[in-house]
Amino acid sequence: MCTFVVVRKITVILFLFIYLSSVTELHELVKLPVLLEHFTEHKEKTKRLSFWAFLHMHYAQQNEADGDNDRDMQLPFKSQDGCSSVFLSSFVNATAGQLDSKPQISTCLLFSDYSDDFLSPAHLSTIWQPPKAR
Repeated sequence: MCTFVVVRKITVILFLFIYLSSVTELHELVKLPVLLEHFTEHKEKTKRLSFWAFLHMHYAQQNEADGDNDRDMQLPFKSQDGCSSVFLSSFVNATAGQLDSKPQISTCLLFSDYSDDFLSPAHLSTIWQPPKAR
């Protein structure tokens, strides 16, 4: 019984992670090793470069002077993958008194701009007639 609860929790966490990584930018965290590798590349060139200065250089200002723009665009949260979604959620706090109320009936009026005044019934009736011999 206890292992079933653990397996269920792990399954829920796994599905939650899959969902969040597909509809949010959570998948960008997979690129963190690239960030650390690129920091070590810059650290080899400039020994006194701090990690905060590296982040400021790559995220807060345009960094085109070092000539590795392609490598910079591989960093997390630098490019947009077109991943977007809209998630709407609403919660209704219903009490017992609200559930006993009668439904409200509303009327809907439909208006149309369609007018068949320009169609001639003579033309419409001749379309579907069988061919006539002359």
